[in-house]
Amino acid sequence: MALSADQQQQLSQLVSAEYACAQSLLELLQKEQQILKSADADALESISQEKQQLVIRMHRQARQREQLVDRLQAGGDINELLKTLSGSEPARLWQQLGEIAARLQQQNEINGGMVALNQRHTRQALDILCGRSGNREIYGARGEYRQMESGKPLAKA
Repeated sequence: MALSADQQQQLSQLVSAEYACAQSLLELLQKEQQILKSADADALESISQEKQQLVIRMHRQARQREQLVDRLQAGGDINELLKTLSGSEPARLWQQLGEIAARLQQQNEINGGMVALNQRHTRQALDILCGRSGNREIYGARGEYRQMESGKPLAKA
């Protein structure tokens, strides 16, 4: 299906808005990485709220794009639609959006790994303070998973 210039412009605007939002989210995730390194809990809470708002905005924009594609082509598959628009502005923008989506995924995995590592360190520190051994996960005589009984705490406040 051939799109009119107005339809292509409309699709370009929606994909461009998604790209701008994705770029903002990437910058926020990079900022989050720095905050995770500094262990600033207040800044981390603030950035989490900003991140949540951006994700909500991205979902809305994606929904608008999907609705437009549904109206333009039965089935609503943007990739099929863009095959007919090879080399066009919407196709170029869609390619860029895919590239930044991959960068977002990579940065999110980095941040997630940092959070998991921080949690493990915190759990280990708490285990030491509470007098528990480092490996609290054991299996019983029948192979069932059990938590070890906690040891004696090192001190009381």
